[in-house]
Amino acid sequence: MADQAPLRIVYVFGDGDESDMALGTITRDGMIDITRVAPGQETAVETMVAELNGAERMFLRDAHTNAETGRAAMTKQAILRGGPGFLDALCQTVQRFYKADLRFDRTVFEGGEQLIPDQDIGQEDAAEDDTPPQPDMTPLPDAKPGIDI
Repeated sequence: MADQAPLRIVYVFGDGDESDMALGTITRDGMIDITRVAPGQETAVETMVAELNGAERMFLRDAHTNAETGRAAMTKQAILRGGPGFLDALCQTVQRFYKADLRFDRTVFEGGEQLIPDQDIGQEDAAEDDTPPQPDMTPLPDAKPGIDI
């Protein structure tokens, strides 16, 4: 079991687009340590991390419908740092207040292998080829003639 996992903080725009903000690590009790920050995001990341690391509890919100009345209700449960569900509450808080996602592999804390390697912000993998494949132009046997373009 690892004590910390690689972390990627991603800002999520209203239209679904995403932008990397920072890379770092997160501990099993939710303490965040930043190693790299995207240009122009220094102040926002510093403020976010200071507020999140300074909180001794987070609130996990849940909406459910009452079976008797049919009315929706919002419940709020305080979870102390390091307690069960704290990482869920932390991620939910970051989404709600900062419009960002904390992306890390939780299985690292349970003894699993790391699935997401630490990535560099702003640098694309040179080995990755994103060129679309060429269409297969091999003639099919017994194909009917078509239009030549």
